[in-house]
Amino acid sequence: MREVSMLKLKSVLTLACIAVALGMHWFLSPQKTMAQATNTLVIVTNAFDHELVGRVGDKVVQVEVLFAPEADLDGVTYEFCNNRVQELQGFRLLFFQENIDCPVERFWRNRLSVANPQAELHRLPQSRHRTELEGRIQRLKEIHAALVSMLPEQREQLDVNLQFELHRLRGPQNSRLQLALHE
Repeated sequence: MREVSMLKLKSVLTLACIAVALGMHWFLSPQKTMAQATNTLVIVTNAFDHELVGRVGDKVVQVEVLFAPEADLDGVTYEFCNNRVQELQGFRLLFFQENIDCPVERFWRNRLSVANPQAELHRLPQSRHRTELEGRIQRLKEIHAALVSMLPEQREQLDVNLQFELHRLRGPQNSRLQLALHE
């Protein structure tokens, strides 16, 4: 029983520290963060990564999915896809999964790369973890590392976002995993 209350106390203290860090960061540099958010376009190739990049890059990047999940790529025209490439031309980073090799996606990913040669393409490896939670945590860390390498001046905000998301994932229901990962 005492062990459970210590875990709860640690969780509350961790959340309080994250809240203070977020508050201080937002208070001290709101113009820089908001200005950067409008200039940094990141593209992902699926909705799952859209959510994760949005959480890690919150207040720093604008995330767009290359093609909406409901889009039937077999039925769309070349013109539709080409217009989408033109809309996304100012991107700085494109995340794609290494285990998904759709020829249509690869074609348009290459077109985006040619249209914007200074942008970076980042391959996200397939998760080899036993649980979905472990895979999600690893994916968050990979996304964080790529964003920090692209936006080193935003590292502090990206670090806070990552820590907040990891804490959210490792909440009380996942306390055993949290202990195992930190030992």
